[in-house]
Amino acid sequence: MTQRKSLDLLAFTAMIIFCLIMGAQQTAMKDIAFDLSPTLQVAIRSSLAACMIWCIMFAKNESFNWRPGALKFALLAGSFMGVEFLLLGKALLYTSAAHSVVFLYSAPIFTALLLHFKVKEERLQLVQWLGILSAFVGLALAFLGGSSLTASASGDVWVGDALAIAAALVWSLSTVTIRGSVLAHISVKQTLFFQLLACSVVLFVYAILMEPLVVHVHSSLIWNMVFQTVVVSFAAFLIWFWLLNHYVAAQISGLSFITPMFGVMFGVVLLGEPLEMNFLVGAALVLCGLVCINRKVTKLSEATSTANC
Repeated sequence: MTQRKSLDLLAFTAMIIFCLIMGAQQTAMKDIAFDLSPTLQVAIRSSLAACMIWCIMFAKNESFNWRPGALKFALLAGSFMGVEFLLLGKALLYTSAAHSVVFLYSAPIFTALLLHFKVKEERLQLVQWLGILSAFVGLALAFLGGSSLTASASGDVWVGDALAIAAALVWSLSTVTIRGSVLAHISVKQTLFFQLLACSVVLFVYAILMEPLVVHVHSSLIWNMVFQTVVVSFAAFLIWFWLLNHYVAAQISGLSFITPMFGVMFGVVLLGEPLEMNFLVGAALVLCGLVCINRKVTKLSEATSTANC
């Protein structure tokens, strides 16, 4: 087994690039939300990314590991992933990309709480409980900040914020499914392949049955979808697992909390979204809480990022 290295300049740079990519995805989705529904956006990119992962496994002659229950739990985690992005897509129709990324990345809070009661080895310590308290206070402040936001035509920003929090909760269920099942012991590529496959099926079915299939095709939409598919759902995945294979996971995942900061930055700079002081204070408290919680849940970094790629 290859000895994993400590964090160096190359790993730090790669992790910053990864966080930039993941922080940009909500902005990219919202930018074309009224030309192509977010549900269809994620359905298309997930199916294409699954094909790319299968091609990599085929090229490397990697076979699927059919441990008992692996397929069942992978499809369950993928279904959770589909519901997560369905909720996130709906959230982006009401709230800003900045709000959605902060609320979505509160998922480790719920993951830590669920694992505290499910896995004996994952019991929370005092510093993690303080982190959860800080994060929940921050969520409350950030949520109340939505009342003055003008990013939504309907003004129902609180609906979008609530949907983004619900998406974070579902993301945590996906993570716990991976962490507490046979999926924790099989190839991450295989897990992600079935996650993306199940996610795309859930979202395609919902879009066909529940949404008007209206698409306004233009060059910006095409390039946006290329970015989401090749960069967000595929290249980011390759960067992350290259880092996991070569560097200490705890040190790498410790940098992942900066993703919401990039998400907020992209929303403000690229979409011109306004920010309220109580949202900024709340987001800061959430980030502080995530740093504290991260000390306990760094071993979950591989499964957590897989669910969101």
